[in-house]
Amino acid sequence: MAWAKVSQIMNEKASGWDFHLRPSPEGGHVWKAPNGTGYLTCYFTGPETEQTSDVLFAVMDTRKNPMKLETITARTLTDNTRRAYCLGCAYFFSLGYELWAKEEIEEINSEESIETQPEGQLKEPTKKTTSKQDLVDEVVGFIQTKFKKQEEQISWVAEKATELKLDGEGSKLAQMTMAQLKTCIKELKAI
Repeated sequence: MAWAKVSQIMNEKASGWDFHLRPSPEGGHVWKAPNGTGYLTCYFTGPETEQTSDVLFAVMDTRKNPMKLETITARTLTDNTRRAYCLGCAYFFSLGYELWAKEEIEEINSEESIETQPEGQLKEPTKKTTSKQDLVDEVVGFIQTKFKKQEEQISWVAEKATELKLDGEGSKLAQMTMAQLKTCIKELKAI
């Protein structure tokens, strides 16, 4: 199923749900993986301020090999954005899943066949509940991105622990509340 067909059905059956690429901490839309390749972080917003969780998509060449950041061109970025859109539609709405399931694709050839699809064919997106560990992992990721030296990373966490009066044993990030972790994420994004 072509991305344009997925988009047409999505617009007809899930009107008001918009696709987004989350900007990377370094700027732009391509995120850097630990091995130097790039990936996209995608999500949808709904007509009533709903927001899905993020889904990641590796930026790949035509042979489905991950691409190093320095080799990503405008063409590969636009092609991969379309693929990421289709992945998001499959992941959240079960639309176009055939692309990943490798099942036989039933082509929709006429407007009439689209009109006769069962009402509510697209499922509502799953709303992922963010766990405390998800937030801790996100803070760690931002710390590692923003501070290249381990001493700087440790120092930032120690300063936050002092500021928040965290004096328990073990991980200072694990001692933070979810609200404190979200505040840390906002602060780290602003650096």
